[in-house]
Amino acid sequence: MVKEDPRRSTDRGSLIERLAGSRASIEEKLEKERDRLYNTIHDPETGQELFIPKILDNKKALEQSSRNPSNKSISDYLYEAPKSLVPKKKPESPPKKSIPARSQKLYDKLKTKRL
Repeated sequence: MVKEDPRRSTDRGSLIERLAGSRASIEEKLEKERDRLYNTIHDPETGQELFIPKILDNKKALEQSSRNPSNKSISDYLYEAPKSLVPKKKPESPPKKSIPARSQKLYDKLKTKRL
């Protein structure tokens, strides 16, 4: 006689129990992996601390820290802002060239020979 494998039972109840148990074990493994990856403050590969931005959740604190309390669009706000708020562009000057003393002497000698 051939023994039947209990895992291969055709009974619907046991099939559903196996499927539910399998799903539960997969969910547990996934949850552990998510906790390991997402609830850590260090990168698992490099060991470096992860960057965590500081976000203002409090709307009142956000309004107090805002430079635009009227909540206008940025273009309207800057257009109406006094000139002191708008940064002035400095004219760009060409970089100053420094010539070593020896090179300057050689240049001067060549210049006097040509004249």
